[in-house]
Amino acid sequence: MSLTTEIELGIFIIFSVVAMITSLTITNTKYLIYAAYSLIILGISTAILIADLDPAAFALYSAIHLLLYVGATVSFLVISFVLFKNLEIKGEIAKWSIPISVLIGAFLLGTMLITSPPLLTTPSALNLTRLADIIVGEYWFPTLILITALAATLIEAITLARRN
Repeated sequence: MSLTTEIELGIFIIFSVVAMITSLTITNTKYLIYAAYSLIILGISTAILIADLDPAAFALYSAIHLLLYVGATVSFLVISFVLFKNLEIKGEIAKWSIPISVLIGAFLLGTMLITSPPLLTTPSALNLTRLADIIVGEYWFPTLILITALAATLIEAITLARRN
């Protein structure tokens, strides 16, 4: 096995376990805010697993997954339930979460620094016409999914805001 294959397998195993643990946390927790945070971690680990399949092919889809499900949907759910359902956010301080978060962050940062090639080229200027051609031409299906999902989230927000 090559080093790249071993790293990809390690990343797959780690984030598969993280996805299973956060899925269990979502279904078993009593507090809405912990379920939302677990949903964020589940979305991140799912995006990493998608990108781990074939980074060249699924990098954009993984980024769209992060933007849509982690950014928009989870934030919308937490804010909606807190504002419209008059829920209190109760929580207990988990003393083990800070050291584990620091260790996971250090591991991920170290993995990125070790595996990334040195940057010897300067970035090129952003051409918005070319970017639009790529998005519409090559990535039309993920773009369609993104637009549909954002429209559904907007409809959910309007429905919850109008409900008494």
